[in-house]
Amino acid sequence: FVDSMAPHVAVAEELGVKIGIENHGKSLIESPDSIRYFAEFATSPHLGIALAPYHLPQEEDVIAELITALFSTAVIPEGMEMTILGRTM
Repeated sequence: FVDSMAPHVAVAEELGVKIGIENHGKSLIESPDSIRYFAEFATSPHLGIALAPYHLPQEEDVIAELITALFSTAVIPEGMEMTILGRTM
């Protein structure tokens, strides 16, 4: 999937924008593990996860670990910011 996004990522790089892929139930990126795999293979700063914790099992420890792991690569919509563990995204 990440490889198939290469042409779109190239355009995003030219435009200076990020593409955020949202995790969602019954989709390619639906579990904590699939989110981690995506983040591992999506090496461009113009492609990342638009993390939607409400689509995950409501396990606080798992969600907190994902947020911490994805902190630098998460895609946050324009005009929105998140503060987690004293750091603002």
